[in-house]
Order: sequence, then C-alpha cells, then structure tokens
Amino acid sequence: MTPKGSEREHYWRVQRMAHAAGADPAAAWAAGRLDAPRWQALIERCRDCPWRAGCARWLARIERTDPDTPAAPPRACLNAEAITALTRPTSEKDRPE
Repeated sequence: MTPKGSEREHYWRVQRMAHAAGADPAAAWAAGRLDAPRWQALIERCRDCPWRAGCARWLARIERTDPDTPAAPPRACLNAEAITALTRPTSEKDRPE
C-alpha cells in the first residue's frame, strides 16, 4: 500500500486541478456549492489516488502549455467528476449575467 501524500501537497494539487479545469473553489464555496466536508473529501481522495505521478505530469504540461484554457480533468483523476461539477453553476442565481 502506498502511503498517503501530505495534506498540504494535495490541498495545492486539488487547487491546481480545479484551476486547470476552470473551476473556482472559492466561488463555489461562496455560492454554497462547496462546503468544508466536501472540500476535505476532495483532498482525501487526492491523497489516496494511485495516479500521482501521472497527475503531476498532466498538471505540469497544462500549466506550461496553456494555463488559461480550461481542460477537463483526466479520467484517471479520482476527483474528475467532482471538479467538473464545480465548473458548472447549479442554479440560475449562480450563472454569470
């Protein structure tokens, strides 16, 4: 069994993945679409993910080549679905005008 990575490392990895996908965790939090337990679950899933090396390479490539164009999280990411959900408003009041 691979040991879990540090919480700090994976906190920032989740932030980077969210940014790469065009998600804004702070805006999702403010809109009530993200709370502390869900955020902690994202970090814990990231810490448990067996795709760490691939993730690091994918993020480095995205950040190096086109950091301002959102990219769908890779299917290998255990948080892909949750991060993708953070990129979409869930109600009319959350949609930009």
